[in-house]
Amino acid sequence: MTIKLYSFRFSPPARLAILAAEICSVDYELVEVDLSKAEQFSAEFVAVNPKHQVPSLDDGGVYMAQSRDICRHFFDNHNKNPDNDHWYPKDPVKREEVNHWLDWSKPLHLALETAVVMAHVGPQAGLPFRDNYGVLICLLGTKARMDTQSLVELNKNMDIAEEMVGDRNIENVEDLNIGDLATFMEVSMPMECHPDYNWSQYPNLSHLYNICKKVPNFDKVHQPFLEFSENYRHHRDRGTTASWLELAGQVVTAVQTVLRMAKVELLG
Repeated sequence: MTIKLYSFRFSPPARLAILAAEICSVDYELVEVDLSKAEQFSAEFVAVNPKHQVPSLDDGGVYMAQSRDICRHFFDNHNKNPDNDHWYPKDPVKREEVNHWLDWSKPLHLALETAVVMAHVGPQAGLPFRDNYGVLICLLGTKARMDTQSLVELNKNMDIAEEMVGDRNIENVEDLNIGDLATFMEVSMPMECHPDYNWSQYPNLSHLYNICKKVPNFDKVHQPFLEFSENYRHHRDRGTTASWLELAGQVVTAVQTVLRMAKVELLG
């Protein structure tokens, strides 16, 4: 039966699920749901995941919508390579340690959603977010930039990640587990998109990046994210802005998007 993995190339959890599928050699169809174009509100995707979130998995009629659960599912039900045990060990004690590390990055994800995506990437003129959410994303961006606590939480969790990765003593791919991948996917977003972060500030996380590059098919998953991030930085650094005519159109778009979102919430 066909396995469909619904993803968005910019999303850290979605990229984690794709890489887990690649490691486990899952025979899957990748379906891109571009959140920057509001495709998560399409009738086709809402039928798969009424909460309109990525990643989402359709494994022969079994639906899942949490990246970490999807990763566990792949390793428990699709992995046939015993050499992959280090990613998600069968030993219950080691597995519990990996589960703890895997789940640790959830607060980091919540912080970067506000402090990076909503505050900076989403409102940037020149990106599809502005074309498909209109001035709504600008208003949400203003609110996010006023939320100083989210940036405090991001700073705190980035520092914790740097310390915890250092304690892991990772030297090669065989030392990695899916918790390491989850943390990497999250930290890569502020590193690539937030003006106050760069890899040189975090030597342990930079080392993790270098090890992750050696994971088979890593580039297949990571390169589309880098290209999306590069496009954002291009418009950010050149100071791309919307014209008055474009702003007027984005007001209309915002109203249409709100109505579309309300329809999805009310009618499914």
